[in-house]
Amino acid sequence: MKYDFKINTSIQNAHTIVLQHIRPETTVLEFGTATGYMTEYMFNELNCQVYGVEIEESAATVASAFTVDMEIGDVESLTWATKFKDIKFDHIIFVDVLEHLKDPWRVLKIAVEFLKEEGTLITSIPNISNNAVIMELLSGRFEYKTLGLLDNTHLRFFTKSSILELYEHAGLQPIEWYATYMLPEQTEFKQSYENYPLVRDFLQQRTDGEVYQYITVGKKNEDVGKLNQGMIKQRYRLSNYYLQLFWSENEEFTEYDSAYLPLHIDGSTITYDVPLPLNKEINKLRLDPISEIALIKLSEIYLLETVCDTENGTPSYIHKWSNENNFEGCHFYNLVNYGDGEPLITLNNDPYIILNPTTKIKKDKTYFIRVKMSVSVKMSDLIEEMNQQYFKIKREAERLGLLNMSMEEEQRKQDKLLFEVEHIKQFLQEKYTKDVETSKNKVLQLEARLEVMNVTLEEHRKNITTQQIYYESEIQKREEATEKVLNELQVLLNSTSWKYTRFFRAGMNALRELKNSAKHRVKNMIVKYKKKSNKKEMINLLDKERYILVFSHTNYLNSMGGTEKYIYEQASYNARSGIGTVQIFPSNRYDFYAEEESFYGINVGDTFLGYLTAQEIVEFIQDSAYKYQKTYIHHLLFWIYSDFKNIFEAVSSKGIPSFFVAHDFFACCSSYHMMYSDSNGHKGCIPDLMIHGTENVCIKCDHYTDLEKRKEIFNDIFNVCEKIVLPSQYVLEVFKLIYPKWEDKFLVHGHLRLIKDGTIKRERSNEKIKIAYLGYKMENKGWSTWLKMINNEQFADFYEFHHIGSSEHYSTNVRSHEYSFIKDGRMAATNLLKKENIDIVLLWSIVPESYSYTLYESIAAGIPIITNKNSGNIAFSVQNSSDSIGIVLNSEKELWGLLSDNNSMLNLLNRTRNLYELEYNELD
Repeated sequence: MKYDFKINTSIQNAHTIVLQHIRPETTVLEFGTATGYMTEYMFNELNCQVYGVEIEESAATVASAFTVDMEIGDVESLTWATKFKDIKFDHIIFVDVLEHLKDPWRVLKIAVEFLKEEGTLITSIPNISNNAVIMELLSGRFEYKTLGLLDNTHLRFFTKSSILELYEHAGLQPIEWYATYMLPEQTEFKQSYENYPLVRDFLQQRTDGEVYQYITVGKKNEDVGKLNQGMIKQRYRLSNYYLQLFWSENEEFTEYDSAYLPLHIDGSTITYDVPLPLNKEINKLRLDPISEIALIKLSEIYLLETVCDTENGTPSYIHKWSNENNFEGCHFYNLVNYGDGEPLITLNNDPYIILNPTTKIKKDKTYFIRVKMSVSVKMSDLIEEMNQQYFKIKREAERLGLLNMSMEEEQRKQDKLLFEVEHIKQFLQEKYTKDVETSKNKVLQLEARLEVMNVTLEEHRKNITTQQIYYESEIQKREEATEKVLNELQVLLNSTSWKYTRFFRAGMNALRELKNSAKHRVKNMIVKYKKKSNKKEMINLLDKERYILVFSHTNYLNSMGGTEKYIYEQASYNARSGIGTVQIFPSNRYDFYAEEESFYGINVGDTFLGYLTAQEIVEFIQDSAYKYQKTYIHHLLFWIYSDFKNIFEAVSSKGIPSFFVAHDFFACCSSYHMMYSDSNGHKGCIPDLMIHGTENVCIKCDHYTDLEKRKEIFNDIFNVCEKIVLPSQYVLEVFKLIYPKWEDKFLVHGHLRLIKDGTIKRERSNEKIKIAYLGYKMENKGWSTWLKMINNEQFADFYEFHHIGSSEHYSTNVRSHEYSFIKDGRMAATNLLKKENIDIVLLWSIVPESYSYTLYESIAAGIPIITNKNSGNIAFSVQNSSDSIGIVLNSEKELWGLLSDNNSMLNLLNRTRNLYELEYNELD
């Protein structure tokens, strides 16, 4: 079962590309089913009638559960041709099969006879002319591997031209070509262009030099006319993540005695079965969970005699390593293991686990290693996990009374910083061969500087007499030290091109996030020790006669999401009338129902005053209540509700009028993007709610357990508020479903007003069309779709890509443009769109937007919008506009179709549209 793994349709690879070309409810002949990872998908998801051919009996037995009929035997024996002689098929697929045959020309020609009229035959074949293979040959090597381009079971090798000859011999014409791509360093050969300077330019200029596999869709000659057989319709860039298991009879591990399985790296928990070879007395095993920096959640490892279904209970195992026995007999290397079931963090690109089974693995039996784990290579997941571990250590330190910044704490801080530097050093060594020595010396110099600075800190600390002065000095020293590290690393970064530094940039961004997070935590500790002296000082700084009191989830002075933009506008508008703004926000991302020590920040106008506890916030409001005209509740995300309840009761007891301002659906559901969730996945639920009502939809959702409690909380809040302000008609319809009793308090009041300021007529013909992504890099804003678009070489000749709102140059295909809402005003994005002469804005939110500043910024610039049906108020506004402000599509497939149709794009673009000024739509 060398090729046994699960299909993940969120990953673009040869298997998922093939499946995208299988029509639902059709008849399919699949050669080489293995254990049925594709067969199962076609059977369950596409409702196809699948007939299979598989040589390995044990694999065929598993796959046969999803087939109408299964032929077990060698494809070249042609027994399948006799068995299925009376059947014609809509689709015939050979995925990674033909290269394993002695005579693939003969097999393919016979298979064509089984196609229906207009049927398709689809193949996936490795490209032997990949640049990495050429580099191996230039180094005098042609070494077979257990998987990949030189799989040790491949008998035939193909290039693009020989695949075309294969099709012509079979009486087929390719109607669609697809290709998956890998850089040489991403392949199993780990090659690099830098190692071959004499031929580097030649290799890089080869059109198909980085093609890893060709996926070809063909039809019989009589079913098609003459086609362009050379054009590749779509290219997909592959990742290269594998789990690898080694076995040994003599304490030594070699690549030859190992097996690979493709990894899922999206954080989902997956079970992997790896067969062990027959006729070997194995006494030691080595598991390499991944060869990258990653976050791993290892649940259990089994040694089994047969593969069995873990879904139906615990398997019958010979040996088990798990959290239950603290993975006794496992030895972890290059992995941070916190124990007690905590996730593992890899320290470099060579993490591994040595397994010592207590039972001898005999020659005459078939064994399997089963690994159940989740893997994520997202930097955000790593940072979140490190933060969680920090807070656990911190709480334990508090419990033991050690939070006095003792020498042990200082050593831990130093070790953490050195670990970060070591992490960056490893990145440099792995990714940038050319600059390795220079980088190493630079990092060593930085370590030396840090060591000197720590010695200085040690001497300085002995002379500090008060704890407050020590804390403030520590912040300043650590900020300066970390900033110097970042500045030095930035110099290194600027010395190489973006193509080879994107991983390094991710590391730098992660380091900056860690620095900011650490700084924030230290400030929280300072607050804890000197908070009592601050409350009175804060009240004394309220120098205006009148204020509005604002509750929200983040500091609006530091962040510029839609909520923060609106609070900033509200504060600026009131300031012009001599009215001040006091904002209260949580210092960390607390859970809504948590019970723990917490701190909340206070801004007065454009000045951050500091943090107080919830009780001190209550006292602060009680002592200054006479100054507040109104209270606005903008957002309660990251708040602890019990804290807010006590604070809001203090506000209400003083008779201060309150208004609730919705910015999303946090008051309606714990999924504040209104995403229905169950065992089948996630999807937007608002359309279903509109048709079937909350009673029939919510009860089946994973978020339902929180719904009644949440409604009780917000009913209490709404009961006190004079108005419930909603940003759009779209949001109103949802709130009427969830909270019908408060309909008389609902007020639809958008954040901005559009004031007409002329018209513009766009004319494009031969020059490239400029498409922009507007806003933050966020998955729920359609970031994945944007990346697919800019990396699609089919579009490179027709479109010019821009990112409005980013200073990061993350791709050579994209021009980035930064702007500041605070410095440049609410028209900043609109003016930049007009300045760069943008033609189209992509607003591809995959969750329902309640308002969307970017929508109004685009409308004001007179630029048409492309969005999808799931984007909430964006789609609602486009569909209900009388000015033809854009187009709403149903899927990514429709998007690619639109972008491929030049006439449709010009028709969307070339028309007269209104221009607008944006004005704050005041609440006060």
